[in-house]
Amino acid sequence: AERKSSCSYTFLLYGGIYMYKIGDTVLYGREGVCKIKDIVTRKLNNIDKQYYFLTPLDDHITILVPTDNEEALSKMRKVLSKKDIYELIKTMPDNETIWINDKNIRKQKYNDIINHGNHEQLVKLTKTLYLNKQKQEKAGKKFHVQDQHFLQTAEKMLYDEFCHTLNLKPEQILPFILETLKEN
Repeated sequence: AERKSSCSYTFLLYGGIYMYKIGDTVLYGREGVCKIKDIVTRKLNNIDKQYYFLTPLDDHITILVPTDNEEALSKMRKVLSKKDIYELIKTMPDNETIWINDKNIRKQKYNDIINHGNHEQLVKLTKTLYLNKQKQEKAGKKFHVQDQHFLQTAEKMLYDEFCHTLNLKPEQILPFILETLKEN
């Protein structure tokens, strides 16, 4: 594979232009926070294709993301800055919930949110599921296993990103959020 270490690539994503280069830290879908280790060219059916070579910060796997695949690229974005995290936290109380009664539609919609890693949608999902869990427990009912999985996955994605940017440990994130909300 030919290495393209000095190049960076530009593509259109959600109406904005983002440039990813080697060394950038990005969020990639449910994989979480990743580092772009390289941009490589690989032959596929005798055609050269370029890929972002990602490694999640908490794992030893590698992920190849085609630089020309809009679906794969839509799951990739730069991690939030400190300022962005504070702004996101300020919006948390005002976020509407996105509960869907039909469990099959809910599964599909929540999977899409997690796969694309949009932080605003992840916050709405986390809030929705947390409130629903409290409601179920108050009524003496069990929280659906599928919903618990979505809650844990969404929280982990947000916490990983917050931990990376704010240099905090996972157990410090909830107290940090609550303290930040008190100040506003």
